[in-house]
Amino acid sequence: TGDGSQPAQYRIDVYTPSGTLLNSNSPGTNVPHLAVDYWRSIYAANYTPLLDTATGQPRIDPALGVAEPSLSRFDPL
Repeated sequence: TGDGSQPAQYRIDVYTPSGTLLNSNSPGTNVPHLAVDYWRSIYAANYTPLLDTATGQPRIDPALGVAEPSLSRFDPL
């Protein structure tokens, strides 16, 4: 919604196979990628990095040298 400049303008809408809206209660959802599992849970990588539990600093992937994203799970019902 809006011009896309604010996180609250993003959300995930979930529809049934027939096209009926099932759920749209996810305001502020701004994620770069989505994945859906067999049970229709939605997983998304966040822009917020995963933090190292020992140091509280972003965890750096040793192979890629970049911060690992945190992950969110959204359940449609």
